[in-house]
Amino acid sequence: MNNTINITFDNSINFNGYFVNGLIYSYDNEITIKINPDSKENILFILIHELTHLLDLKFLKELFIVYITNFKSLWKYLILNNKIILTNEVKY
Repeated sequence: MNNTINITFDNSINFNGYFVNGLIYSYDNEITIKINPDSKENILFILIHELTHLLDLKFLKELFIVYITNFKSLWKYLILNNKIILTNEVKY
């Protein structure tokens, strides 16, 4: 099983014609989270909110339970820096 979470930044994301702070897609066990870098919301808040949409996926539950090293590093980075370099794509 591929446990990939892609995080990208896109200031044009929308849902049903409305601009949104974030969106999450799941396809073939690969997750993509898009975050609007122009949002007034905290990036960490948006990321956590989008992840909660996937709690019913078996592999995401396992990811939280196992707390793999890369995921832990991402959370640590977000919490310590309270930001992400918006020009880069983060892939875990």
